[in-house]
Amino acid sequence: MKKSSSERLRTRLNVAQLLLQDHLKMDYTVSYSTARNTYADDYIMRQAMFHNPTEPIYATENTPEQYGPYHYVQGIEYYNPVAMLEQRDDKGLRTQFTGSVNANLQILENLKANAVVSTTTTSERYGHYYGKYHPVYIGKDGQAEVYNNHSSYKMLETTVDYSNTWKDHKLQAIAGYSYSEQWNEAYSAMSYLFDTDYFSFYNIGAGGALNDGLATMSGSEQSSKLIAFFGRVMYNYQEKYLLSASVRHEGSSRFGANHKWGTFPSVSVGWRVTQERFMREATWINDLKVRAGFGVTGNQEIGNYQSLPILRKGSSYFYYNNSWLSTYEPGRNPNPDLRWEKKNEFNVGFDATFLKNNLNVIFDFYNRTTKDLLYTYAVPVPPNLYGYKFANVGTIVNKGVELTLAATPYSNRNFRWNVVGTIAHNTNKLKSFSNADYAMTALDTGYLPDDLKVYTMQIMEGGSIGNFWGPKFIGFDADGIAQYEDLDGVEGITEADYQKIGNAYPDFTFSLQNSFVYKNFDLSFLLRGSVGNDVLNKTRLHYEGPGYLGLKNVLNSTFDHQNHPGAVYSSYYIEDGSFLKLDNLTIGYTVPVKSGYIFKLRLYVTGQNLFTITCYKGIDPEVSLSGLAPGIEDYDFYPRTKTFIFVVNLAF
Repeated sequence: MKKSSSERLRTRLNVAQLLLQDHLKMDYTVSYSTARNTYADDYIMRQAMFHNPTEPIYATENTPEQYGPYHYVQGIEYYNPVAMLEQRDDKGLRTQFTGSVNANLQILENLKANAVVSTTTTSERYGHYYGKYHPVYIGKDGQAEVYNNHSSYKMLETTVDYSNTWKDHKLQAIAGYSYSEQWNEAYSAMSYLFDTDYFSFYNIGAGGALNDGLATMSGSEQSSKLIAFFGRVMYNYQEKYLLSASVRHEGSSRFGANHKWGTFPSVSVGWRVTQERFMREATWINDLKVRAGFGVTGNQEIGNYQSLPILRKGSSYFYYNNSWLSTYEPGRNPNPDLRWEKKNEFNVGFDATFLKNNLNVIFDFYNRTTKDLLYTYAVPVPPNLYGYKFANVGTIVNKGVELTLAATPYSNRNFRWNVVGTIAHNTNKLKSFSNADYAMTALDTGYLPDDLKVYTMQIMEGGSIGNFWGPKFIGFDADGIAQYEDLDGVEGITEADYQKIGNAYPDFTFSLQNSFVYKNFDLSFLLRGSVGNDVLNKTRLHYEGPGYLGLKNVLNSTFDHQNHPGAVYSSYYIEDGSFLKLDNLTIGYTVPVKSGYIFKLRLYVTGQNLFTITCYKGIDPEVSLSGLAPGIEDYDFYPRTKTFIFVVNLAF
């Protein structure tokens, strides 16, 4: 896509220093990066896809004068994609500086202290300019937008570490304190009505909208702090019985006045079975460790000030004392009880090594329960000041298993083959989504705007997240008319006929990593896949129907049936998204070095995202599985690209 590029420069300096007769080690790190990027609007991808391919690009004798050199066709959200591309400038400049100092002091033989101080500052500037003939902004005579963002992150962490070994016992204890602070400020401005497109967004003050009072400006500043006290103890006896216990006491400024602090403990135990006497005769197994653990972690990744009341400028004015005054209204309900979201996890597993350490097996089973889920709930007004409230409600349970096999099938002096395979299975269930204060037993998600205006998913208490919810397509009748399963016996499809028609999460995922070394040559590749996941093919749903004929381009499959359903959400557009991908392939050669100045010289080439095998009919079956509306392939994205990298690795 034209007008899409990135230029980056990154530098990094590491310095290590020994002091006080090598008892104090100092590590200094400084890095600086700068990036200049130009961006293309993802919306252009959609316009290019469904545009009539035989339509002219540039103006014809019937094109209205206000569209300048570009062809124009009347239609709702139907824009010339070439005009959108050529009439838009979208540039960004980003600089980042990071500096850190790490001091490690050996106080006594078994006691040492460590302190890390770091800071990161980031400055970003983005500008958009839409020219006079940009089809979305016709009549604006050019529109400019500028965004500036500055942020910093500061961190201090100190620890004291004690370790000792006596006879069959080994003990390590760590106590520490950490402090971090995030700060951000942002500014933006918008204006239009420019005399010329020549200055792009660099002369935003020249826009006539500023004089007419139609330009906009905004600014914001926000900050947050996170403080933690923590400790950890690790003990083992004869390398046979292992114990680890830790606790973190953390405070976040993002939560309510009553619940800023949370305590998160964890404990794990292990038993190295092969150290027992009764295993001495089992020469076929080299190592076997059985382990179990339980821990609690907290989540504070929410927006700042969610617990506090805010005022926002209202949309109305009132007349007082011969002048019009602005109004302010509640923009959020306060919630002093907003608290940490907590994840409790229990896991058991084992690590085993067989066949003279040529086969490793790692197995894990986990049960994760996330409580006090953070979500925005609708609340009545009054007694509340605002119609929504951010609160802790709900519990989600995830269970799963993961198995990893790592083996060396063959090895000799000149050739070695290593393989690592992983397979994983996970299930989730929304245990509850309401309590005495907030009632919500079901939540509709996955809303599709545009022409459809329909929810595609429903989350219900006791059910899984990621369930597609809608009418079930059962085939076409003799006249080519789509038929759907009727659950309520009433003619026509209503919400009473909706049912589960798929789930976005896979039955299992897997990966297979192979690496080969023959003398100085090496080759490695990674295969990765997913089985049993469903994907909503949004492109088919929108453009596989006769309703767009005569204006927009449609898919060939529109003509597979005489009366194609088109633009009607159902299981007909839920597809199997199982896939197998070759994620990367690397071929390298290590050059034998005889020079006294060069210690290592390796050349290799890597290819990424090389191929995908799937029955899915869309662009890419690997879609986002995060959030409450997973498994929907959007049509406003730039497809994943194949990437080839040639590397020279030189040490001298």
